[in-house]
Amino acid sequence: MQFSMKNLDQLSLNEMEELLSSSRKVIWQTEDNEAKYAWVAAVLKAQRYSKLGKRDKGIVRRFLQKVTAHQYALRMRIDRAKCYLRDPKATLAMASAAAGFADQSHFTKVFRRMVGVAPAHFRVSA
Repeated sequence: MQFSMKNLDQLSLNEMEELLSSSRKVIWQTEDNEAKYAWVAAVLKAQRYSKLGKRDKGIVRRFLQKVTAHQYALRMRIDRAKCYLRDPKATLAMASAAAGFADQSHFTKVFRRMVGVAPAHFRVSA
């Protein structure tokens, strides 16, 4: 199943649990905070959050945390790395470390997934 911001607010609790247990990533397609708040409100309304039990509320909370906060943090780290990659004196390892990645390999995978090109190709085109 493909996940996008548009269909994430229509997932069942079982589908949310599946997403939480998988390593699938969801990338926000908007920077607009109002759109994010509206989307979170739509998820809560669709799930009838106020009527859920404790376990199900936990699933919805973890789902929203995975989809929003984690992606935001990764985007900020990648933006920091982009600044380093624009500097011809900085190495890929320096950009990786500055962005808080444990190793260059993981940094390259995340960067490629989020930006669409490898860090080395980004550097050439920047």
